[in-house]
Amino acid sequence: MTAAACQDSLSDVGAISPPSAPALIAAFNAALAAAGAEASVASLTIDRVRHTPERKLVAGVTASCVRGRERFAQIFGVRFFPEGASAERMEKARQGRIAPSRLGPGLLHLADVGAVAWAFPNDRKIESAHVFASVEGFSNAVFRRLSGSAEFSRASVRGVTILRYVPEHGCTARIDLDGEPFALIAKLASDDRGEIGLAAMRAIRHSDVELCPAPIASIPRFNLAIQSMAQGAPLSPETYLDPRTGAVEQAMTLLARLHQTPPPARLPRLDTRADFQKTMDRLSAFSDRAAISARGLLRAHDPPSPPARETLLHGDLHFGNILVEKDRGVLIDFDAAKAGAPEHDLGGFLAALIWRGAICGTSETALLTMLVGAVNAYLHVARAPLDLGFLTWRIGEALISERLARSLTRMKPGRIGAYAPLLDWSARAFRGDLAGALS
Repeated sequence: MTAAACQDSLSDVGAISPPSAPALIAAFNAALAAAGAEASVASLTIDRVRHTPERKLVAGVTASCVRGRERFAQIFGVRFFPEGASAERMEKARQGRIAPSRLGPGLLHLADVGAVAWAFPNDRKIESAHVFASVEGFSNAVFRRLSGSAEFSRASVRGVTILRYVPEHGCTARIDLDGEPFALIAKLASDDRGEIGLAAMRAIRHSDVELCPAPIASIPRFNLAIQSMAQGAPLSPETYLDPRTGAVEQAMTLLARLHQTPPPARLPRLDTRADFQKTMDRLSAFSDRAAISARGLLRAHDPPSPPARETLLHGDLHFGNILVEKDRGVLIDFDAAKAGAPEHDLGGFLAALIWRGAICGTSETALLTMLVGAVNAYLHVARAPLDLGFLTWRIGEALISERLARSLTRMKPGRIGAYAPLLDWSARAFRGDLAGALS
């Protein structure tokens, strides 16, 4: 998201008002000057946004910085506060562990826009982000714990590259090694999600070694999980919408193989009613028409009892979590893995397919044909029949909880046009209209 789009994308957040892009840049530069830093911000992009009206607005920002002839990038986690509250929150933030950044200061008070900015590796909640600050830091804090194993005894860390950073939530880095033909993926989190992901991958590799990356190690002290880096790249959503590619069928084959894995005891259990209530609570913070309509649909369709069969669930299967290299596919990102009914995963993926089709303007007939093909491809590999009643309810619920609600909290204004068809599909799924077509 470019800086020019900041004002349009960061809107309608109740008492927490976002700045324009020029105002945000000016606030950064005023704070840097006040801190005696020699660097300045020339431009910036908004990478990630999470917000709840009148309560929270957190943004990931990548700033293009200048210091003399030197140009470099600096990422920030920026939390905006209600008017008049940022000075007090800045004082509180100063009491935490703050490390210098490449800019100089690790913490900035953006007083003119009512925000506090943590310069990475500083983060309000991810206290161990400093292990990604440098090759030396990662080697000393983390890799020396691995080098005692035969697999890494001759390796050393060559590079640490941040791939994804969500302030106050998690950070993923690529770790390149000297002496090894492969790279590692290291994931920091604000909680124990990484431990859950590794437990899931160990179980999967035990029954289907090619289905996911290899788990390497966890360091609970840092909430850090390490795995091998999978080969391949995600296919574009448009590729999945083209039936000639066979991408949907490939994804369904991978999912059906996953669902043949018994869940390990470490995984949490699917709690449909608790998840349902969380979605209702999240939507209650929004007052726009789409959120009101979505709440009405959910209230009218309480969750049914899930099927008794339990398997290992991915928990967040969408296009970005399937990597493809030539004809081979692997599943990644098991941080939301749980034990539960397979219809939960399948319904979530079908909802993602409907959502993308609504965004791209795919016809209703074409989408329905894709859904039928997806279910048939899944059943071709799966070892058990599906509960179509629960599956279609899950499609309707996932369209709201995993597509609409996420779009609202992450402020995706370009997707507003897809809300009406999404809600229509959700209503049809709740009514059971899809069950006949999918049977």
